[in-house]
Amino acid sequence: MKNSLLPVLAFIASLSSLSAQSPEPVDRASLLTKPTADASIVTGASGVNEKAITQVIRVTPGPQALAKALEEAKEKLRNGTPVKVLIAPGIYREGELVIDGTKIGGAAASTPLIIAAERTGTVTISGADEFPAKNWKAVKDASGKVFAYEHPWPHDFGFWPTGNKNYNPKSPYEHRREVAKINGVPLRQVVLEQYSYTAPPTDPKNHELSLPFPEGTVQDSFLAGLNWPTFRTPNILSKFDDYGVYVYKQMVEPATLAPGTFGVAERPENGDRIFIAPPDNVKWAEITVEVSVRPYLLWIVNKSNVVVRGLNFEMAAAMAGPRSAVRLGTWFPPTQGAGIQDQNLLMEDCHFDFGNGTHLEVSYSKDVTLRRIKATRAAASGITTTHVQNFLWDTVETSYNHWRYVGGWGGGGSKNHNIQDGVFRNVTAVGNDAIALWFDIDCANITVDGLVAYGNRVGLDFEIGKGLLVRNSVIAANAKAAVALKAANQMSIENSIIAGPTGVANFIFQAASRGASGERSIQTLLGLPRNDPYVLDRLTIKNSVILGLPQEACPPGAERYDHDRGVRASGFVAPLFVEHHGWPREIYQKFIRNGYAGSGNLWFSPEAKPFGIGKIMDSPEWRSKPNVNEWIGFDSWASLVAEQNSQWIDPGFVNAAALDFTAKTNSPASKMKLPVFRISAERRAEWESFNKADFYKSTERSEVIDVIVK
Repeated sequence: MKNSLLPVLAFIASLSSLSAQSPEPVDRASLLTKPTADASIVTGASGVNEKAITQVIRVTPGPQALAKALEEAKEKLRNGTPVKVLIAPGIYREGELVIDGTKIGGAAASTPLIIAAERTGTVTISGADEFPAKNWKAVKDASGKVFAYEHPWPHDFGFWPTGNKNYNPKSPYEHRREVAKINGVPLRQVVLEQYSYTAPPTDPKNHELSLPFPEGTVQDSFLAGLNWPTFRTPNILSKFDDYGVYVYKQMVEPATLAPGTFGVAERPENGDRIFIAPPDNVKWAEITVEVSVRPYLLWIVNKSNVVVRGLNFEMAAAMAGPRSAVRLGTWFPPTQGAGIQDQNLLMEDCHFDFGNGTHLEVSYSKDVTLRRIKATRAAASGITTTHVQNFLWDTVETSYNHWRYVGGWGGGGSKNHNIQDGVFRNVTAVGNDAIALWFDIDCANITVDGLVAYGNRVGLDFEIGKGLLVRNSVIAANAKAAVALKAANQMSIENSIIAGPTGVANFIFQAASRGASGERSIQTLLGLPRNDPYVLDRLTIKNSVILGLPQEACPPGAERYDHDRGVRASGFVAPLFVEHHGWPREIYQKFIRNGYAGSGNLWFSPEAKPFGIGKIMDSPEWRSKPNVNEWIGFDSWASLVAEQNSQWIDPGFVNAAALDFTAKTNSPASKMKLPVFRISAERRAEWESFNKADFYKSTERSEVIDVIVK
């Protein structure tokens, strides 16, 4: 018994020592004054000299009109003639359009190309075809009542074939990519053909690497119609792919379809049909049915000096993963570690809406600008980027994305990898069922200026990176965390409002050292050498408000999260600062004592002790109990981390719980240079309407998709 008490006594002594000691010697002033990111060096695209365009190809709606115009443009580009493709108003039901500078040859890779609408917002490139109501056959029950309509379905999309079993979706519904609308309203998909799914075995040396199935394993994945461009090179993430095994079980009768749903029976033995059960009170003869049939819309690759302007893109049947509806920049390089190839790319005044997979991907390029872009209602991500240097976002919205998936990994508003020198200015991200703005793996020198992120799972995530400056931002009412900082360093939050509701952390941390070796090899993941590990270190928070909100501020219908670090669903109010996970244990301790500094902040929460300071030792207790944080109040916190000129006080907003962060007269916040934000009635209605939409409800994806996953 005596020996069993020793670890507990040592732990208590270590906590007492930690609380009583002054922080280890560190130059706090240098943390507060040394810059973390330099926005001045980020310019984005240098711009195409549009006055130098000598050829204009005009496009008017017609069969394959856009494809024909692009073929003509390729000839001009090959000969070194700058060309503009000017598109007249209309809906262009075309896709799989590819401009590949390398394949075109000649001077195409560098010759300027502009693809633009005659008038912004009047041109739509759609991945869907119309399926006229007259071509559908009524399906009746035994009494003669019509319960659905059916139509031939030759598009055998099958399942999204890749994805790591530890992170990516396993439900058959989440591996589908059909999308459909009636009268412009999305329908919820039901998986009529049921499969069981078995994930591949795991390499015991690395839990993220999958091993082959035993010889003789039978797979019935029905992976057809992939039809990707022939220039596609092997995916360098392939070692992490999880193909799994699908085995067909049965087809559910279409009579199970509820109003406002659809399903496909793509197997020949089931008739190659699509079924739709229209919403109630809809007259079938008067409807417009649109169903996505094209896996991608426009890819411009191996091509510099590009402008895409004023176009709408919608309803691509893209697969999840790195296969987007629209792409700028080179596809994955043929060899690991290949450098940047494309440069001077500008996309502006474009709107992406409702489709599967990811709307827009930008990759392996430099000097890139996205301006006035809106990417909404993508099944996976609004925007995904990777390996971009000198990247400027200016007035970009990524809202209501990731609706097909549960779990939040691998998508969301936007996910950005390996971005070197970026400014993300005036970004809005609302209602993403995942992370709103995610910088993942080796992003450096990033400035986020004017982010508004609410109603997401996580507002901002900076992971395995170096050099982040966040300013003039409002990150509030997200379901899991406001800001997540993971194995990253040289970060600063300034003149911002960070606010989380009950049970939701404002700041969560992964205290870990991540480098080019170890369990999760970044070098293996992305093919770039990394000699220096990324360690959680150097964070400053200055002139900001960090506020715990009441329960009602959480997103409508949002799941409540237990952060397994002492945050309990039974009433613990919003932790303001908490270790979420990490290894080795000492990193978080070193970070809060030496790597964090705060100045001029207002901290406030209904909970008296909202600061989690972790524990400084590994023990059986830590492994067996969820609470691995010890909690302290503001005075102890300020002494421990040397918080300077900061206060524990209600900032005095008009109604923070209702997302009105207007400072009251003479309130503490009124004296600070904070962003002025108050959610409008129109935006709140839009947000709540999306969360209530049948096709989005994560708990009601389908009545029949609960297939057993082995």
